[in-house]
Amino acid sequence: MDLASLPVEVLDEILSLVDGEDLAHVAQTCRSLYNCVNNEGLWRRLVRRHFDVESAEPYSGFHEMYSSLHQHNWLGHSLWYGDKPQFGSLVLSRYDPHSGTMELHEILCQHGPSRSRTLNGNRTVAIEQFAPRIGCAEFPVARLGPDAHYDDPRSLCFFNHDRALHTCIMRVQAMRGDRVHPSMALWPPLTLPAKDRMRSGRSSSPYPSYPYSPTGSRPGSRPSSRPSSRPGSQPGSRSHSPTGTGGSPTLSPAPSGPSSPRGRDLRDLGRDYFSRYRSVDSTTDGFRLRKWVSFSQSSMFGVAMGESVETFSRLDQRLIAPTPDMPWRGLWLGDYHDNGGQFVMFHQPNPTRLEAIKLTGDVHVPRGEYTFIVEDIKHKVPISYPEWPGAPVVQAHYQVAETNYINPRYLESQLILVSDDCVVHYRLGRELVTYLYRVDVDKLLEGAPGWRPLVVDM
Repeated sequence: MDLASLPVEVLDEILSLVDGEDLAHVAQTCRSLYNCVNNEGLWRRLVRRHFDVESAEPYSGFHEMYSSLHQHNWLGHSLWYGDKPQFGSLVLSRYDPHSGTMELHEILCQHGPSRSRTLNGNRTVAIEQFAPRIGCAEFPVARLGPDAHYDDPRSLCFFNHDRALHTCIMRVQAMRGDRVHPSMALWPPLTLPAKDRMRSGRSSSPYPSYPYSPTGSRPGSRPSSRPSSRPGSQPGSRSHSPTGTGGSPTLSPAPSGPSSPRGRDLRDLGRDYFSRYRSVDSTTDGFRLRKWVSFSQSSMFGVAMGESVETFSRLDQRLIAPTPDMPWRGLWLGDYHDNGGQFVMFHQPNPTRLEAIKLTGDVHVPRGEYTFIVEDIKHKVPISYPEWPGAPVVQAHYQVAETNYINPRYLESQLILVSDDCVVHYRLGRELVTYLYRVDVDKLLEGAPGWRPLVVDM
């Protein structure tokens, strides 16, 4: 029995599980299967799967929309963190239904009004409360539409008129696991768990990671042993999947099939996909953004100033999704006093260990470094604070350093587990208490421009 002889309902159910390029190859086999694939219902399911939208506007249909944006759907609806020196950045990739393009928007944080009070019974300890607001920047940092092709760098450039800023997105290759070495300038660094690691756009890492040691050994000495649960300590990474460069995917009609009313609607998806789209061996979990300022709208004329290249890695949502055994996993926003709010990834490599890793950083402890580590989050310290009645307290160690990440070291601290969405960090060495709040990733991925408070009640 072949596919064409199956009942239409069964065949439609089978084809609904097939991705776009495979549908194109199915359509090339015979007229009967071509007519089955040339079905807006199938392409509507694909659009929902990849772009999470219900309407094909501004395109004439779901097939045209998928064909026009297929080469960009590797971006998906995701968060990405970058290796900007010291500070890093967090961006959101999403489909914009108004322009019909894939866009990258920077995620920003406003510290908001703050209140300071002292810890009960100890007036030398300051409690810093803050009401942060997070938002998606109104103007995109990059935009990819039907005319953007990875074999034509000019088509990948985007010009922000208000900031006179040019940006160009570039695909990158993942490092093979057997070639990864701690001395390399990698992004993400080995402190952050990741499926793929890329060579950073910088020739060398100006801020080599300082390994955590419970004994608090200084950088000049070698720790007696590395922590067994150091994330990403094994150099292995998944093999990079072939993806790449090429043109918009379209269906190839059966040899005697009807011609398309549009010039690109039903033409040569399979041939185009294999000859162009896979012509560069790139990872789907990373990219680079080249930025420069020019007061000429054309990228070919004028003087380019302040050129920079930033490498981005996808923030795997499975690593920040809490589970019953690892409830503290997630994306958090912490108060770093004079350095403002910073995004922190709470990573639990096992049910007892908690590693807080900066996705955005500052001039003291940069992005990609540990901000604090809890060796055993299930071991409660017999201490209570009236400000947070009943909240368990665990022992932690936090990292401090001088400007430009000089002389990093770990000091003792306490983590007060106020609720599933709020923890308090008591830095014993600095007599400072700060808050960290969980970020609702689903709401963040909605990507609506504007500001919204992270904490409603203060």
